Amino acid sequence: LGKEGYHGLDVTSTVVTDSDTWFTLRVDAVETQASGYQFSRFYHIDKAADQVVKLKDLFREDAEYSDVLTQEVRRQMEARMAADSGASYFPEELTEIGPEQNFYFNESGELVLVFDEYTIAPGSMGMPEFTIPAEVYETLRK
Repeated sequence: LGKEGYHGLDVTSTVVTDSDTWFTLRVDAVETQASGYQFSRFYHIDKAADQVVKLKDLFREDAEYSDVLTQEVRRQMEARMAADSGASYFPEELTEIGPEQNFYFNESGELVLVFDEYTIAPGSMGMPEFTIPAEVYETLRK
């Protein structure tokens, strides 16, 4: 109350996957005040099981998926920065991949982890995405 100035919120949605067994909806938002902040949320439904799925649900309960995925994302950050002097990430800010980490499966069926703007990189890097090779996590899947 009593605040002056511009405040905007732009929200869009996209169906990422709609197959016989899987549905993924991506909701993108850009919040603008003094500057902008971009984020996405992904909602997954396993149609066969008729349930909402989070990242943790993809893996066995005893699987150390968080450590494995965290190390892979850090490795990719370092590799990207080594290959491109314009790339900048904050590997130390990535303490762990949480059970509700944003993800989707791309057209090739690969797991892609998506991070909000400013969380693991400067805003100039946008919303970083990391494609995780199946061999990194396939033994941990349910």
